[in-house]
Parts: sequence; structure tokens; C-alpha cells
Amino acid sequence: DRNNHAFRFSKYSPRKDKIITYYTTNKDARLSDFAIEVISDPFDEEKSTINLLIRYCGALKIQAVAPYLTDILENEQEDYFDAALSALGECGGPDEAVFLADFLLGTLEMNSVCFYPLDELKC
Repeated sequence: DRNNHAFRFSKYSPRKDKIITYYTTNKDARLSDFAIEVISDPFDEEKSTINLLIRYCGALKIQAVAPYLTDILENEQEDYFDAALSALGECGGPDEAVFLADFLLGTLEMNSVCFYPLDELKC
């Protein structure tokens, strides 16, 4: 696939971001392995690319990424926090629902962004 090839070899972040957006919009799972790999160690890509990959995993409900999203939340990685919170609500299962409930109850500042993932998991 031409887009997949262009994505893997592109060093130009805006191009990667457009390709991720394309795959997300079309619910195309061909980037899922790459997305999980990058999210598991998110320090070699641009922040915008990581956030888009996290949103991609949420939109496609890729459960294999859940442990890495909980790591992001537990380590309070600000750059990815909102995207990880929403994506975990979209792709998580019962264990992630319990994690989110405990995590959010332990958070001192509660705001509307915190309730969306619980609603998605039907808590």
C-alpha cells in the first residue's frame, strides 16, 4: 500500500499526521502494529504524531494498546494525557474501566474531560 510505505519511511511529521488521519477516518487497521510499537515507547516521534496514533487506536478500539495508555496516565505524561484518557475509554475493557474509575476518583481536579471515558465504557 502506497500510504503505508510513505508513512513508514517519511521523516516529515505533517505527512505522517495526514496519513494517520486518513487511516483513522477510514477505520483502516493497517497501522495498528506500528501504532502500538510507537505508543509503547513514544519518544522518537513528534508529539502531534503520537497523539494522532493514540486517537487512531481509540477509534479502531485496539485493545492491545491499553497497557501503554494506562502507563501514560499513571506517569502523568502531560503531552499525551487527554488523548490517552479518551482512547482508553474507547478501546478498554472491564479492567480498564476499573482502572479509570480508580484513577479518576483519585484525581483531585475533576473536569468534564474525565467523565467521557467512563461514559464510553458504560460505567
